[in-house]
Amino acid sequence: MTWSLASQAFAGAPADDDDVQLYTAYEQWLRENSPGDPVEPLRNESPDVKTVTVGIVGGGHAGLYSAMLLLGQGVPGRNITVFEASDRLGGRVYTHQFKARQNDVTQYSDLGAMRLPDIPAHKIVFDVIADLNVWLAQHTKPLLKQIPYHLSAPENLISVNGRKPISVVKAETNPELLGFPASATKDESQRKHVSASGFMNLALHRFTSIKDPEKRLATILSYDNISFSQYLRAEMGWQADRINYVETVLSATGNFDRAVPEVVLSRGEFDPNARWVTLAGGLGKLTAAMADYLRAHNVAIHMTTPIAAVGETKDGKVPLTPANGTPRSFHRVILAIPTAPLRLMDTPASWAVEKKAAMRRLATEDLYKVGLQFPKRWWDSPGGQSHTDRAPWWLVYPSDPKMNTVLLYGWATDARNMATLSQDQRLKVITDAIRSLHPKVRQTDLKPLETVEVFWGNTQAGGIGHFGPGQFTDYYNIMQRNEGYVSFAGEHLSLHHGWIAGACQSALLAVSHALGMIVNPIGFDAAPPPPRTETTTTHRAVKLVT
Repeated sequence: MTWSLASQAFAGAPADDDDVQLYTAYEQWLRENSPGDPVEPLRNESPDVKTVTVGIVGGGHAGLYSAMLLLGQGVPGRNITVFEASDRLGGRVYTHQFKARQNDVTQYSDLGAMRLPDIPAHKIVFDVIADLNVWLAQHTKPLLKQIPYHLSAPENLISVNGRKPISVVKAETNPELLGFPASATKDESQRKHVSASGFMNLALHRFTSIKDPEKRLATILSYDNISFSQYLRAEMGWQADRINYVETVLSATGNFDRAVPEVVLSRGEFDPNARWVTLAGGLGKLTAAMADYLRAHNVAIHMTTPIAAVGETKDGKVPLTPANGTPRSFHRVILAIPTAPLRLMDTPASWAVEKKAAMRRLATEDLYKVGLQFPKRWWDSPGGQSHTDRAPWWLVYPSDPKMNTVLLYGWATDARNMATLSQDQRLKVITDAIRSLHPKVRQTDLKPLETVEVFWGNTQAGGIGHFGPGQFTDYYNIMQRNEGYVSFAGEHLSLHHGWIAGACQSALLAVSHALGMIVNPIGFDAAPPPPRTETTTTHRAVKLVT
């Protein structure tokens, strides 16, 4: 049997989409150039789906979608068990509901994933939403309602280098107003100042100008072993001041230390022409619907049950030992968790040395988010985000006009700096960041009713995949490879780091490993049919049990 993870991961996406073809070619190259033994995902024999038992460690979207895929392949729900270490499901999909209701609605902030790009490479998530809505309608449950997400708005502001805030639109046409040295913003060949996005487009032109996916991929991969910052210095001839200018305006301090392919691929997620959406009530609604579906089909979900040890394979089974419990054995195990909590487990000595190295070395990035509920809206923007060079960097306005909440977040160095402060100090830094963008807002209006924050590097969900130079080439395939009857999943094991689509796509490979067969995404190719009396609904090669 010929294995095609790429065609599997992007099944149903338009065949002529350039980005999808690029991701497909990238997956193919990674498999063919994996160090060590060739990757063979189907090395395990195919079990009897009616009797196989599967233990899933991790109740994030990789784990929950793995369980849905197993059900779709005919594994009985009573044979599937999910273990979640924390007191909630969703992993880095986390919608916090504030205590005080305002405008006759529950106020909330998405402290993890907060938006979905409607692009072919993310079709898998929209298919899950469509499937669940059919099931929810059949059981008279509230549907998952998509609402527009404003990625940007003309009212969005930027304030850096101590300068007064100006609109992002004005900064694009007058970048010299941002206070950077002329050597950073001025292109001497054109004798004019160039915006940060303009310089970024010039830096990426080497890749984006190549229409043939295989040729574009070959060019990207020729820089796989250097950071994007090194690429800007060596190939673009940029000095530190220009790199600082572009990184400060478009990204966050330290983000250009990622590998070149990581930066190029992540930029592709933000298609300016894409339709962006979120869910009414927050993306946590998707988590809740997935959990309801699984529980309705007798999948056991154990909360606050961290797994301390994964045992050696004995008699065709893998024992899992909870931190405070009795070991349980399964025919197959899927570890749908990041490398940080995985390293804290007692794992078998028989696992490959290369796997242990990948667990230690794969880079993740810290992320800090804070949601604030205010008595009233003191901003005019219908959504989007403003930007400052103060921690925590980005100020996100709600796309839902009924929300009296804002979200601030920062990556990398900025997130780690915030972690060194006390809660009171962080609140002052946050308030100062807001005032740098909105100096005319009264101090009394900036006193929040409630504040909630999360440091993702300090939680069971761990940091987000953030590969450094060479790490895709050296460790990506090794980390994906199953160890006997143990498979691995998570957004870090995808080409979409930090996205729900990445978590779901990683689950496809993990379940395929576990069952010894190619498993395709769940999803309708047409409008949902009217309610039926059959016991199953077929989606390509997978069944969504009704």
